[in-house]
Amino acid sequence: MTTLEKSPPAHLERLQRLFIKLLFCEPTRAAYCQSPRSVLSQYELSPDYQKVLPDANSEKFKVEAHGRRMRIFKETFGQFPKTIEALDKQ
Repeated sequence: MTTLEKSPPAHLERLQRLFIKLLFCEPTRAAYCQSPRSVLSQYELSPDYQKVLPDANSEKFKVEAHGRRMRIFKETFGQFPKTIEALDKQ
C-alpha cells in the first residue's frame, strides 16, 4: 500500500490547499516549480504527493490556471465589484 492510499483526510485537505495555491498564487507556483519537495514539506506532505499534482510549469497548467482565475474574476466582479477592489489592495 502506498503513502497515498494510507493518507488520512488531513493529508488530502493539505493536498487540496496546495493545489488551489498552485492555481491561484503565482509565488507558490514559482516556488513549487523551483523546489517541489520544499513546498510539499511546507504543507506537511511527503514527496509521494508530487506524483498526483500536475506539472505546474507546463503550458497546459498555466492555461488552466489563467482560465480559472479569469472565470472567478468575471463572476466575482459581476456580483461583488467592491470585493474585487478590496482583494486587489491585499
